[in-house]
Amino acid sequence: IVPFYDGIEVQAAARLENYDDVGTVGNPTVGLLLTPSAIAGSENVADGFKRLTLRGHAASAFRAPTLFQTFPGSATQPLQITYRGVPNFAPVRYWGNPDLDPESAVVVSGGLSWNPVRPLSFEIDYWNYYFKDAIVPESSAEIARTGRSAVQDFDPPLQPVFATGAFLQEVNATLVNSSHPLVTDGVDVGAMLKLDEEELGADVGTFRVGATGTYTLRFRVAQSQVPPTELA
Repeated sequence: IVPFYDGIEVQAAARLENYDDVGTVGNPTVGLLLTPSAIAGSENVADGFKRLTLRGHAASAFRAPTLFQTFPGSATQPLQITYRGVPNFAPVRYWGNPDLDPESAVVVSGGLSWNPVRPLSFEIDYWNYYFKDAIVPESSAEIARTGRSAVQDFDPPLQPVFATGAFLQEVNATLVNSSHPLVTDGVDVGAMLKLDEEELGADVGTFRVGATGTYTLRFRVAQSQVPPTELA
């Protein structure tokens, strides 16, 4: 943390990671904290304004695939799938994918804290997450419809669909990196009332009453073919 100027603090950090299958990855983060009354350099302002602070933060993030996600073993889940117009209840085998790329993200946020009067405080923050190459399971319904899956690219390759006529016997699926980014943003709000002996007039401890909430403005995966039920 660097006190860059009166009322301005800058925080910077970086994390360096090394993976055998991915290589070396660096993720920086930077934050900014502003106190407007201190920047203005004036003491002749209301106390409430002196207790106003603004903040901002930006960072990159990185997550390598887990051993479970890349291990060549499989897990089986029975699902109802329509195959050639006929509903089937068939086992879906999800295989680990050794060709997965790591997920990455850019996170940006900003907000303010304000104490207009001593016992009462408010906070509000806007946040935005941009995920790239998110690791998601293939859609078993899409595999049954097209007869194609990333398991065909394995070494040795696997057959995506086993069926006899319209009777679906088994579907082989895997995890893949989504070709579409996931974007989500929203607002966090909160209020807190803190009462202690100065407000209550007696040494009876400190009481805190507050409320917080989050409103998601957007959650979008462009043209995703992954049904929500298969993300559970």
